[in-house]
Amino acid sequence: MKKEVVVNNSKPAKKGFVRKIFKLVIFFIALKSIGKVIIKLFNKVNQKNGIKKNGDRLDLKLICDGRNIKIENEPFKGADILNAFSGLKLDLSNALIKEDVDINCKNLMSGISITVPENVKVELTPKSILSGAVNYVPMVENLTAPTIHIYVDSFMSGFDVKVKNKEEENTDSVNNESELLN
Repeated sequence: MKKEVVVNNSKPAKKGFVRKIFKLVIFFIALKSIGKVIIKLFNKVNQKNGIKKNGDRLDLKLICDGRNIKIENEPFKGADILNAFSGLKLDLSNALIKEDVDINCKNLMSGISITVPENVKVELTPKSILSGAVNYVPMVENLTAPTIHIYVDSFMSGFDVKVKNKEEENTDSVNNESELLN
């Protein structure tokens, strides 16, 4: 007995290829839609939890968000900061700090930079894992100067405290003027 060999001349490979491409396109559309939903949720969280006053204290909760916050000619009594996958620049250089204040920070893969006035002492207490926390504020010789106590818990984050110098003030005014012109 002879075996008959049947040759199939149809082209199912093209149908399979087209199906794979179609599935891939649908996958990327679904992925993009899920990404948009997640971004909207983060934006809602940031709008609700952004900047609040808890009594006299500043309460900041940032998730996947970047903020530049400047306190101008207002009394500053302290802050609680929760920062996840975000960046925060907190400028207290023109804030009115008359007494000792506390700033509590919790960082997760984030960066925080705080600028303080020249007439305050800063005590930095970091608890960090794979992170860095630096105090660039020079020692103040005035024993009655108010102290900013900063407590930082961070994981894979960066944190620094500094005093605003004259060069930064000049570049800030130039940047603000250029923003107004645009």
